[in-house]
Amino acid sequence: KEEQLLRRSRRTHGLLWFLQKCARPRRKQQRRARSVVLQERDAPAVSRCIHQAESGSWQDDTESTTSFLSEAPTEPSSHETHSLNHKFGEEPSESCVLGNVRVKSREAAKPRTFGHCVAIDCEMVGVGRSNKSALARVAIVDENGSCLLDEYVKPTEKVTNYRTRWSGIRPRDLVKAPSFQDVRQRVVNLIRGKILVGHAIHNDLNVLHVCHPPGLIRDTSFYVGLRKELAQACSQYDASRPPSLKQLSRDILKAEIQVGEHCPVEDARYTMKLYQRHRQTWEDSLV
Repeated sequence: KEEQLLRRSRRTHGLLWFLQKCARPRRKQQRRARSVVLQERDAPAVSRCIHQAESGSWQDDTESTTSFLSEAPTEPSSHETHSLNHKFGEEPSESCVLGNVRVKSREAAKPRTFGHCVAIDCEMVGVGRSNKSALARVAIVDENGSCLLDEYVKPTEKVTNYRTRWSGIRPRDLVKAPSFQDVRQRVVNLIRGKILVGHAIHNDLNVLHVCHPPGLIRDTSFYVGLRKELAQACSQYDASRPPSLKQLSRDILKAEIQVGEHCPVEDARYTMKLYQRHRQTWEDSLV
């Protein structure tokens, strides 16, 4: 039996070696075909560069990069510039054209503007035997503090702990509440493509089962600027722990919130105020 197993293993290794040897020419053929396609694709650009070099319109290599970008081989006409501006959705400005690429100078660049932003806050209840958090109420406000959404949500599992002391949720609030999927879709439509502000926002996104681009998330519990300002305003601040929204509002905004039951609309508004207080420096630090 050992001899039979040894023979079989040798046959298997020999078969694998044969298959690998047969696959090598095929890989070479694929590489050659790919290189031919790339050469055919880049042939017009290469010939254009050779023509510019022979005609003398090509910039000398000794010139600085700045002069190369600031001066174009051929000046575009006013009609071409207007069509390019219309294509890019921009106003006419100082620019240059290198081949088919439009390059804008630094002086012509527009000042950086911020996109629309909304703030969100959620209230949770405990469901199941493990008392895990589930969405029960969600609120969204805009930059001016106007309420865009304030809705109770009917959990998909049986509620075992309403957490009324903090959430303010009672059984009667969820009797005729809309389903989780309906409210979730409304939330997704409101926050799509916008800067999303929140305090410990990962908890809200987890119960909503929503993924938002990290580059559009602003969490006031982790921003260093707010922590520094809080440390200056409150000598008893523990820098080893993220500050609570109540503490930030009390010591920075001089406002008392979350006295008793929490209101998600109020929490979202004060979260937006904290973000707008440091908005310029916050956004500049992300560039």
